[in-house]
Parts: sequence; structure tokens; C-alpha cells
Amino acid sequence: MEFDLNALRKSDLVIVNFNDPKSVGTISELAIAYDMKIPIVGINKDGYKLHPWLTEFVGRMCYSIRE
Repeated sequence: MEFDLNALRKSDLVIVNFNDPKSVGTISELAIAYDMKIPIVGINKDGYKLHPWLTEFVGRMCYSIRE
């Protein structure tokens, strides 16, 4: 966990693959990135219905890798 959070804190951009929208680690990392004002791009290619907080964390949501 510490390794991942350290990498997150040094990031300029976070890209989130929402293929497992119930991942506790992903949710925690999103909250930290959002709080640190690191831009977040989400990819929801399977069109999962996401909790409103998850979509609020994301500055741009894409529905394909190409997008």
C-alpha cells in the first residue's frame, strides 16, 4: 500500500480503469488524488453504473481506450 501511495503522490495524472468499481484500493487512491488536486481520467468501457462520488472524483470519463 505504501509503495502505491508514494507513487500516487508523485503523479501528474491518474488514469483509473473502472473494471472493478468496488475496489477499496482504487476508491482510496481516487480520494487522495482528488484531495491533492491531481487530474483524474476514468475509463469505464463496460459502462458500469458507478457511485456518484466516483464520477465526481473524475475530471474526464471515457468509455473506450481510444477515447
